[in-house]
Amino acid sequence: MSDRKTVVLLIISLFVVSGVLLYVLDSVGVVNARKLAPFLSPANPLKIEDKGYPTEVDKMTLEKMKEKLLEKEEELAQLAEVLKIERDEIEKEKKALVEMRGNIEDQEEFLRGKLSDFMKRENVVKDLAVKITSMQPDKATALMTDWTDFDIIDVMRQIDKNAEAEGVRSIVPYLLTLFPADRSSEITRKMFLPPVEQE
Repeated sequence: MSDRKTVVLLIISLFVVSGVLLYVLDSVGVVNARKLAPFLSPANPLKIEDKGYPTEVDKMTLEKMKEKLLEKEEELAQLAEVLKIERDEIEKEKKALVEMRGNIEDQEEFLRGKLSDFMKRENVVKDLAVKITSMQPDKATALMTDWTDFDIIDVMRQIDKNAEAEGVRSIVPYLLTLFPADRSSEITRKMFLPPVEQE
């Protein structure tokens, strides 16, 4: 009886030692325990690992990332459109400013020309006033006959200023009497008009 127990214990010990040895060798990678003992593999494994494809969680994460990327792309596209509109507006304003600057420069040039013309005319008027004053009245009147009323009035006003500055009597009233009556009357009338209406 004791021999039978010993044999049974020996067989059990042998199985245990073989199982432990097989487990250790499988863990180390020396042998594949599932191939040597197929009964160790589960009939219906709960989980089958497939390294080639993402899991459902990975798929959901990728979808969310894709949605966020699409949203970012839409935001960037909208921002690019806004920037394009703003750039176009800036270009329009820049063009308008360039045109405005050109107009201002043209006006400045025009005013400088007008001022130069005015200064030249003023100097000519002063010279003519001195010349007319130094001439005999009848010759001065004959010289002025072909002038425009506007030129005659400017020269006569300068003659008045010169006379006032020198403290002498102006010869303008006498010169007016030497013109034909209608011309003298017209010149006198225009001399009392505001400067805008003179022109």
